[in-house]
Amino acid sequence: MTVALDHMSIPARDKVATAEFYARVFGVRYAGPRRDFAPVALSEGLTLNFEQSEVPEVHHYAFRVDNAEFDSVLERLRATSVPFGSTTSNKDSQVYDRAGVRGFYFEDPNGHGLEVITRQSG
Repeated sequence: MTVALDHMSIPARDKVATAEFYARVFGVRYAGPRRDFAPVALSEGLTLNFEQSEVPEVHHYAFRVDNAEFDSVLERLRATSVPFGSTTSNKDSQVYDRAGVRGFYFEDPNGHGLEVITRQSG
């Protein structure tokens, strides 16, 4: 059986501002709200639907990207002064390297913990 995640809803205090944040970080276009959601297509196969919530429960989301996109996301975070780090609790502006997997952690405007990971080339 082949299973792929197509889309998911993510609670947000301000769905539009959150969608704009994700679009900026991941270098994609946000086309505006649709019905009850503020959707952001991160790739052809994955859309994040931000949904208005007064007090969103905080979650962790990890995004696997290729090396070039990893570097691009990192550059965009640095350019917009978004704190990031090598652990979830230490925003030390460092990237971790664990057995050939590089990654870093940061938070969205709602406090959701985000992680971007990539396998090292070679």
